[in-house]
Amino acid sequence: MSFLPEEYRKKIARIEWATKKMASELMSGAYKSAFRGSGMSFSDFREYVPGDDVRSISWSLYAKTQSPFIKTYDEERELSVYALVDTSESLKLGFGAYSKIEVAMYLMSFIGFVANKNQDHFGLGLWSSSLEFFSPAKKGDKYVRSLLKKVIEHEFQGRSTEFKNILLDVRRSIPKKSILFFISDFQCEIPLKDLRLLNQKHNIVAVAVDDIFEKNLKPYGRIQVFDPETQSKIFINSSSKKQRDVWEKNHSDFRVKRKESFKKAGVSFIELTTEDDFLDQFIRFLNKKGTV
Repeated sequence: MSFLPEEYRKKIARIEWATKKMASELMSGAYKSAFRGSGMSFSDFREYVPGDDVRSISWSLYAKTQSPFIKTYDEERELSVYALVDTSESLKLGFGAYSKIEVAMYLMSFIGFVANKNQDHFGLGLWSSSLEFFSPAKKGDKYVRSLLKKVIEHEFQGRSTEFKNILLDVRRSIPKKSILFFISDFQCEIPLKDLRLLNQKHNIVAVAVDDIFEKNLKPYGRIQVFDPETQSKIFINSSSKKQRDVWEKNHSDFRVKRKESFKKAGVSFIELTTEDDFLDQFIRFLNKKGTV
């Protein structure tokens, strides 16, 4: 058994306590209805009647019988839910109450305990330029706790975020239809074709985490800004309103483009920041999604 530093044990206990408590407060019905249809298994065929969705017609059966039949499905009682957490260098940034990766830890833990509460399976993937760690979906609070420990202990391996590679890795690693929460700042190219393809099989939710520094640059004076993924450095006079306006416009343009990319791919999307009450916002998002 590996020795876990006291700082890590306290962090695990703190995150577990907060996320378990909030998981118990999430409306169970909203959680289930938010992802209705995510776990569906084929049941039988029945004759087509006017008003049925023509997309459900089995054309191969029609070719044999010359009569239209549609496929019917039963919803599986148990879902498989995954938190797929970006661990690239930019996730270390944190000028707010938390760093981006700490927000990701809380979200991952919360999702895990909510899945457990609803008798679903929960799994974890850690990625940057490749899928660095993967653990298949299982049940149990103890399992969620062990995965939280893994995230906290994980050593950042890749500097850059290669989302296209991850989508291909996930397709190979998760064959059964599942709910996939991708947690990242998505400071990378969004490969729409690959994302649409994966979203046809799974129910994807993109959770974007931004640092408050990126959205609202304060007048700190002349500062050096370092991009950990590209290793580039720039100097900014943050006391200059003009330079702050340029900075904030660039980030605003990036956020608009990012949101539009996920919208085009048909993927559910939410933005959180390191200074927000992000768990409350995430719960509101799930509750709202469940009422649609």
